Amino acid sequence: MFHERRFDESEQYLKEALSILKKANQEQSLGYLYLLKRLAYVSFTNRKYADAEKYFKVTVDMVPTITKNPVNIYNTRKNLLLLYTHSNIAKANEFGEFMMKDSDDYLPLNVKDLTFMMANVSMLNGDHSKAKSMYRHILKQAPKP
Repeated sequence: MFHERRFDESEQYLKEALSILKKANQEQSLGYLYLLKRLAYVSFTNRKYADAEKYFKVTVDMVPTITKNPVNIYNTRKNLLLLYTHSNIAKANEFGEFMMKDSDDYLPLNVKDLTFMMANVSMLNGDHSKAKSMYRHILKQAPKP
């Protein structure tokens, strides 16, 4: 459905699948998070940005209670940061700074990725000197951390 651009129908099926998992007491599972993330993607693609933000925020809040895997935690937060980068640069900057404070919990590759994304946010925000400094910091790092 998603690839055929039938977003409303995809959204309906995803919500139905989430309700089935909820009835089966599977709200605290990676499968539930996966479907919720898919629902957020569909909402974003369907230009329902407020809904997408709501679903991404729920996944960001739920992930640490379900898994301690730093890759899952980072990727979930990155999805919300990307949404903010597309929809509200001030929120992207604020949330990115929040993510940078937790950078010790991420893998080195994720820290490099986050630094690059924050450099892009700084560039979009008009802070070119900060962006330049961040880009240079990334380039000075080893290619494979």
